[in-house]
Amino acid sequence: MADLKKLTIDDKIRIITGLDTWHTVGVPAADVKSILMSDGPHGLRLQVNEDGQTGDNLGFNGSAPATALPTGSALASTWNRELLSKTGDVIGREAAAHHVNVVLGPAVNIKRSPLGGRNFEYYAEDPYLVGELATAYINGLQAHHVGASIKHFALNNQETRRMNVNVHVDERTMHEIYLAGFKKAITTAKPWTVMTAYNRVNGEYASNSHVLLDILHKDWGYQGAVISDWTAVDDIIASLKAGLNIEMPGNQAVTPAIVKRALAEGTLTEAQLDAAIVPILRLVEKAELQPKTPVPIDLAQQAQAAYEIASETSVLLKNEDAVLPIDKDESVAFIGAMLDQPRFQGGGSSHINAKYLTLIKPTLATTFNEAKSQFLTGYHMDDTPDEQLIAEAVAAAKVHRKVVVFAGLPDKYESEGFDRKDLDLPSQQNRLISAVSAVNDHVIVVLNNGAPVTMPWVDDVAAIIEAYLPGQAIGQVIPDILTGKINPSGKLAETFPQKLSDTPSYLNFPGSINDVYYGEGLYVGYRYYDAKAIPPLFAFGHGLSYTTFAYHDLTVTPTNDCLQITATVQNTGHVAGKESVQFYVSDDSNQVSCPPKELKQFAKVALQPGEQTTVQVEIPFTELAHYDIDAHAWQYTGGPQTVIMAASATDLRLRATVDLPVVAAPALPVNIHTTIGQLLANEATKAIGMQIINGLAKAFGMDPTSDEGSSAGFDQATVLAMLNDLPIRALASFSAGAINEHTIQAWIDQANQQITPK
Repeated sequence: MADLKKLTIDDKIRIITGLDTWHTVGVPAADVKSILMSDGPHGLRLQVNEDGQTGDNLGFNGSAPATALPTGSALASTWNRELLSKTGDVIGREAAAHHVNVVLGPAVNIKRSPLGGRNFEYYAEDPYLVGELATAYINGLQAHHVGASIKHFALNNQETRRMNVNVHVDERTMHEIYLAGFKKAITTAKPWTVMTAYNRVNGEYASNSHVLLDILHKDWGYQGAVISDWTAVDDIIASLKAGLNIEMPGNQAVTPAIVKRALAEGTLTEAQLDAAIVPILRLVEKAELQPKTPVPIDLAQQAQAAYEIASETSVLLKNEDAVLPIDKDESVAFIGAMLDQPRFQGGGSSHINAKYLTLIKPTLATTFNEAKSQFLTGYHMDDTPDEQLIAEAVAAAKVHRKVVVFAGLPDKYESEGFDRKDLDLPSQQNRLISAVSAVNDHVIVVLNNGAPVTMPWVDDVAAIIEAYLPGQAIGQVIPDILTGKINPSGKLAETFPQKLSDTPSYLNFPGSINDVYYGEGLYVGYRYYDAKAIPPLFAFGHGLSYTTFAYHDLTVTPTNDCLQITATVQNTGHVAGKESVQFYVSDDSNQVSCPPKELKQFAKVALQPGEQTTVQVEIPFTELAHYDIDAHAWQYTGGPQTVIMAASATDLRLRATVDLPVVAAPALPVNIHTTIGQLLANEATKAIGMQIINGLAKAFGMDPTSDEGSSAGFDQATVLAMLNDLPIRALASFSAGAINEHTIQAWIDQANQQITPK
């Protein structure tokens, strides 16, 4: 690592803000290299112009040719850690070839609402799935000595007023839902950098949030560099003190003067500045590991990897009467403007210049019998009504055996920078699908979109493929799924609701002018639909196959630190296929209020027809912990737990309940606000709680040793229930002076002596 002592004060002042849009400041005299960053959650977006140096951060300008991989929502649908690692590998190879040191990704924010404009870029609504996939991606990327910048830390769940909206969230929800995926990836894969978000969290901008950055550094032990999202810094001095290291993009005309003035006025010390610089020097040291002469990249070879990844992203939502796959010699009408204008990637900072983009229509034209197939437009991409196009489609649907409609959301419907207003497809696409399904019983809908849509025609069509945004291989993958060359194995990483008003955040998204309240708490995604018994359109984890799978012999064995799980999965159909087996856990202990079940493990298996395999996974007890807002820490409590082996959040196959030893939560310091119930709940203070109960019982004329009722008709159990939430401070007034403050303080002192380690 470069020697901090070699840096002058002016060097230090300059180094904490970028040199330009994509570079950090280098100090050759002190052996500090300039770092090159690039966008890249789904492919390298290295911006270049005539001088090869500058660009923008919104995706308006051009970028170097690269491999366009499936977007986050599609990648998550693979439920395949190996493919996420391969995704990182593909991007890492190209980044290293271009001397890029840090790739800005993965983007792992939770999908709080399906309206989120950036949901196509994010993975899932579940933090466990997010953490596992992000870890695999980062490991694949950083194997090439290219650093990941996991983003956006944290609670960046909407684009509406994203620069300044204040997110109000309770501590438990923040840790269990919105930070858990970050924690897993950061502590396990150790990304080189963490990118802070634009928004505020409980009043503080993410870039200067002591709460968030203390969690990152102190609780998780992170020692890498923390960079801001582009133009996200509100107060550079506050950010440096909180734990930010690099402000991006470069602000050399303003930031150094602000920092120099703060040093002169004493509002920032040189020691605080040095603390901010040390992680930058660590980042430079890691960047030096990248070979000076990288291996050239063959984008044609990379294209094969893009196909392999995309082959598992599509989700078969429906397939009545096995209408899919389609024989190449069948009579088929292919309808949709998206055949000619395919949507294969997201917009904004993730827009890739795909050199080897394949198109659907030419592939279909050469795959299916030309004499028996027909191509029609069906609708306009701008949603302009055109009765002639629909009439032509209906006429074709009447004469062909099967109809494949290509539909989805055009670019202007979802992008970085704005949220969606509704969950609907363009109106003319819905009209088209309804019209052709009225005259043909074998309508297949192929969707290209980054997030859930409503489907008013869901009961009228025979099959639905949610192809998401599969990247440059779109023209190969979708025809191969239609013909059965690929057996779809994707499963939804988000819930598709029947209507917008069913969604958990419906009443709290996107909030008011300045604030958004996460009123749904822990009940995000399938957790909410479970708790409210609301049937989704398609459940989290749902995805069909051209074959079928049976689950057998679930066994759950507790060890000292985990649940060891074994089960058998068998392919009971006639073609090879892959199945993502999901393991949910229901906490039956009633010690903590929690959702009905939560995803805690998954495994993907590939099986030939008739083949079976044993799935073996572990669920560490740490995954069964809940965040205790009183202790400000994770607490594992044990008790009865039910493990559910499932094909989706609603397709629950097998259950096994285990009774784990109960682990009492550590007793908190007792004070006047401690309740009687809290004293009784812990073995260390239970005796003190009973002393208080006995004292109150006497004050109410009851015999504390008897279950007989008092003169007022209350028995002991009723009194205990009534007193459970009574704070100690209220004992004097509640007992009408029978218990005085001296006695109360003696009980507090005695309780604290019991819980203080000897």
